[in-house]
Amino acid sequence: MKFFDATILAALLGSQALQGQIISQDSFSAYAAGALSNQDPAVTGYLFSWSQAAFGTDGPGISLGSLTYSDVAYATGGGNKVAANVDTAGIQAANSGRVARELDLPLIADDTTTGTLYLSWLFQTGNEGAAPQADVYQTLSLHYLDGTDGNRTFDAGIASGDFGTPNFAYRVNNNAGLGGILNIAVDDQVHLFVAKFELNDTAASDVVTVWIDPTLGGGDPAGGVSISGIDLQFDRLAFSDYASNSSAWDEVRWGTTFDSVTVETVFPSIPEFVDEPADFFGFVGDTISFSAGVIADPAPTYVWEYFDDESGEWSVIGGETGETLQIPNATYANNGFYRVTATNENGSITSSGDTFASLSYPDPLILQQPASAVESLGSTVELSVVATGLGNLSYQWFHDLEPIAGATSATYTIASLSPSDVGEYDVKVVDDAAEEEGESGTSIFSDSAFVGISDLTITSSATAPSIDSADQFYLPGAVDDVDNIGGEGAENSGANDGSTYVAADRTSQGMTFTTGDDPLGYSLSSITIQHVLWETFLGNGTFYTVADRDTFEFQFGSLVDEVKTVIYDTDGAVYTGNELAGFGDSGTGTFLTFNLSSAEIGTLSPNTTYYFEIASESGDPFMELNGTSTDGYAGGKAFQGSAAATIDETYLALEGDRAFHADLTGLTPGQDFASWISGFPGVGTLDDPSDDPDGDGVPNAVENLFGTDPTVRSEGLQVIVGNGTAFSFQHPRSNEPATDLVLSYVWSPDLQNWYDNGVAAEGSTVTFEASPNFPIAGTSSVSVSVAGDVQTKLFFAVQATP
Repeated sequence: MKFFDATILAALLGSQALQGQIISQDSFSAYAAGALSNQDPAVTGYLFSWSQAAFGTDGPGISLGSLTYSDVAYATGGGNKVAANVDTAGIQAANSGRVARELDLPLIADDTTTGTLYLSWLFQTGNEGAAPQADVYQTLSLHYLDGTDGNRTFDAGIASGDFGTPNFAYRVNNNAGLGGILNIAVDDQVHLFVAKFELNDTAASDVVTVWIDPTLGGGDPAGGVSISGIDLQFDRLAFSDYASNSSAWDEVRWGTTFDSVTVETVFPSIPEFVDEPADFFGFVGDTISFSAGVIADPAPTYVWEYFDDESGEWSVIGGETGETLQIPNATYANNGFYRVTATNENGSITSSGDTFASLSYPDPLILQQPASAVESLGSTVELSVVATGLGNLSYQWFHDLEPIAGATSATYTIASLSPSDVGEYDVKVVDDAAEEEGESGTSIFSDSAFVGISDLTITSSATAPSIDSADQFYLPGAVDDVDNIGGEGAENSGANDGSTYVAADRTSQGMTFTTGDDPLGYSLSSITIQHVLWETFLGNGTFYTVADRDTFEFQFGSLVDEVKTVIYDTDGAVYTGNELAGFGDSGTGTFLTFNLSSAEIGTLSPNTTYYFEIASESGDPFMELNGTSTDGYAGGKAFQGSAAATIDETYLALEGDRAFHADLTGLTPGQDFASWISGFPGVGTLDDPSDDPDGDGVPNAVENLFGTDPTVRSEGLQVIVGNGTAFSFQHPRSNEPATDLVLSYVWSPDLQNWYDNGVAAEGSTVTFEASPNFPIAGTSSVSVSVAGDVQTKLFFAVQATP
């Protein structure tokens, strides 16, 4: 038999086996005061009752109170102790004797047993040094087959004659020659003994180690006295007192580790509450759960009861005999008082009966909140909520906290959006389940949803806008934060952040530009900005974004000496499209275009400075504006306002320019190519767009876009410089190109195959960016970037297409 087998331990101790490796413990809490003989409370590891053995007629008995050991690390147990509390001199049958109790599995050891057992106990003598029979024989002993001296296999305590020493000591197999002196002189203090039995089924291979007052809390300590090369057998435990029954024993514990019999939790013999079941507060439909909070050895069984208000009596809850009571999917009827009784062989304990289950009906649960909507005037807007509950649900919609008559379903529809519909909407959802119990229905309000009118739409594109001669623009390409407006370069630094992005907690951001010299002025159809996003400084892997339906305030006006005159202002500029995020802290970002075709801005005057300004309105967008910290656009500059998430009259000029494109159309009627070429009779019959009457390699259509004479040789592309991956060149620019021609740039590695701007071919991608009227009016400067393979040769051309 292997007493440390986990299956046996679990069967003996039930759930308590999980608390540690203690096998048995006796704190003598389930005993009556008086003679120990014939008492038989249930204690794991013991059988039958205590009985007189070997000598005397008045063996040790039970005295109230327990021994207290001085080391605070020792796990106290309470209860009573084994002691008669008398001290009559002399050895007499009436005041001395031995009591023994048989052991049960897994505490029995025979010559086939293998494994390790630990035994601990507290001991105190009361007659050390007293005449005439001082320190005669006061021991805890183990025996095999019966409780006589001849079958005594282990005894420890005081026995100055038997042990041959005045100190505390022990011996094995009733043999003084197999003794161990513990080197502590006998005194009247409480001492802790711990014995370790290392058992083996090989002959003469068992080992016993005994400690007195050892160091606790670190497993087997140093200082033990060992006897090896022995055979041990035992099947009962005894207390012996030849000294007037003046000795006391307490806290007899068996376990499989040193700590299990010294510092780990001690369970009482009669069930005790560590914590009574706690009240339960929850909702109808929850699982009620109570835990008994009882400890005991042996482990108790349980009976749970519910107080029936109708009968005024406690009723047993059938089938609930575990330490925990659970009532799944509880109903309102499960409200009330509960109690539990824990019982083992030694006794029982019942909780106070004031443990209460308080169940109320839950509020309905909103699964999908109403979504905000910003739509054009006259549009149909539908607001909806998805909710669930225990009963029937009803609804009431509110507009700016006022109930909407007749709006009592899960969906509310605005048939034709008008200014009076703008505002906040929410819905109250009511669940009537509680009304069956005479209670009021439960309810919940949804989150608010904003309904607004979209005055203009914002769209996005990865491609830069097309540019014609009337447009004003500044598109510097890829820009690092260190080069952006503010110039500090560090994310979240004051100047850089405050000058580069639009967000709910930031000031408005703007840019100015100057129109051309068309005498009839210009129409404005859109403003495009370029934005760059960095990863959030919170470091959680998410990005600041511009999301679908995010809304901005947009203002446009004229500027004279830093004084703004508002021409158009709306807080309903709505972005529609995929969420924009994840560009990091540098690089060319997405282009956002504010469509102004229906904004009724009117005609823009020639040679006049205008501005546009953007601020966050709703939806919490984050939009960092691309640009440069140096002035690259001669016709305007960047600026910002002074108020967060709003546009006011403030104009604070900044060093640098925004990336932007103002889509302008000159109002003076332009010439088509045929009208233009007719003004040059010298071309003769060479008047087609592809003809080259002056032989300079620049066809007529390109001469028109350059603003040069098709009958006079011109240079074409000028000042080409580069290093293999970056080039620049300049060419003439007409302020009045033909209305039926479009300028574009192409490239070739061999003068045979030509590719458009931004097209990947031959292992390379070549991108052109033009800056009109730079560095002087009538000239365009073009920047060329090459990604991928570096070509051995690279050719650039300007083409004109209808």
